[in-house]
Amino acid sequence: MPVTPVAPAARREFREAFERLRRYFIVALQAGLAAGLAWYVAASVLKNPQPLFAPAAAVGTIAAAIGNRIRRTAELLAVSSSVSWSAI
Repeated sequence: MPVTPVAPAARREFREAFERLRRYFIVALQAGLAAGLAWYVAASVLKNPQPLFAPAAAVGTIAAAIGNRIRRTAELLAVSSSVSWSAI
């Protein structure tokens, strides 16, 4: 059975779709872990009775840092930390 030009293109599309899903899964896993850790730190370490902002800030930091991971994450953490401490 001869291979048509459609078969390599279909395999390429499948690989690209799989890679996109893998990247989204990794980001979703990171965001979930960051939200859980932020909730734990805010509730247990900082003794906040309703730590609702911590997971949202963690997920927002992960989402905004996609692409420029290290630099962007450091900038966002520095800003959110300074805003959080000034609100106390």
